[in-house]
Amino acid sequence: MTTALLPLAASADPAPTALAVVAKTLGYHYAYLGPDEAVVLSRPGVVVLFRPGSPLYELNDRAVPIDGAVPSYKEGEIYVSRDTVAALRRLAATSAPLARPVAALPTAAEPPAPAAPGRVTIDALSATPIDGDQALHVEGQATPFSTLTLTLLAKVSKSIPDVFVRRVHVTADRHGVFASRLPIAPVYFTGSLYTVVASADADTTRSVSATVTEFPNAKTRIPSEDLPRAMR
Repeated sequence: MTTALLPLAASADPAPTALAVVAKTLGYHYAYLGPDEAVVLSRPGVVVLFRPGSPLYELNDRAVPIDGAVPSYKEGEIYVSRDTVAALRRLAATSAPLARPVAALPTAAEPPAPAAPGRVTIDALSATPIDGDQALHVEGQATPFSTLTLTLLAKVSKSIPDVFVRRVHVTADRHGVFASRLPIAPVYFTGSLYTVVASADADTTRSVSATVTEFPNAKTRIPSEDLPRAMR
């Protein structure tokens, strides 16, 4: 009588790692986005956004499938799988070199303690329509070299919830100044109220509103429009 050998059961994946720990280890800037309940990790040329439970992450505003298990939320932290950590390590290698050596990630047997991100302040924020363009010029002052997320929302009607328009990431310069052009497309409704939310971490969020009440070239005389309608 022979006994069949059963295959050994696959070992369980190591415990997931907090994104705050991954950021500290791989040299990413960590920012928690309160309005989105998401986390942004950024390095020069690389911006990655994670949401708990989502099978996709945003890489420089491009949707990419998650490697391994989807991110999970626990006790104020977002945790990701070993495969996702490996993907972040590969992205870090494509960015500018780190100025300091990087320590190895903690093993599953040594649960990491969440690392607090550096404090970022946003002291000023303004948004103004750009003459001749369907866009807003957004500028402000923040902690030098900090990475900020600008989210554009639109209020088009009292009976319609706020409409998400777009999201961009900017970095303050050595003097703390940041600026960006935010197109309002496809929400072209004249008279709509637009809100720009600038966020950097869980405790730093500032918003400002701007209303687009005129056509893009309302202040410019267009000779062709002076002609009688029958001649156009």
